[in-house]
Amino acid sequence: MTYNRDMPKPDDVDIELGAIYRDSITKFEGVATSVTHFLYACARVCLQPTKLHEGKPVDAHYFDVHQVELIKRAEKGPAKPMPENAPTGGPGGTEAKQHKIPRR
Repeated sequence: MTYNRDMPKPDDVDIELGAIYRDSITKFEGVATSVTHFLYACARVCLQPTKLHEGKPVDAHYFDVHQVELIKRAEKGPAKPMPENAPTGGPGGTEAKQHKIPRR
């Protein structure tokens, strides 16, 4: 895939997911939840607000990555990978259970 010189490459976008950003034009503020790279277009960041409006959640909005400014870094780092020998399957353990089907 070839890139336009002015188009940011995925590795060039410096958005920290989980951090709080503010749009420089609308002053909309929220937590960065995703970054989207469109073909032949700019990279966009999704900001999910942390506050309610009239007691109701506000929808997330997308902004150009170069249009947002960092307000507060994420409090937690990225999730750590799960160890290979970590138990999975929830509270019932990892063993598969076969339920008995009643016969008629």
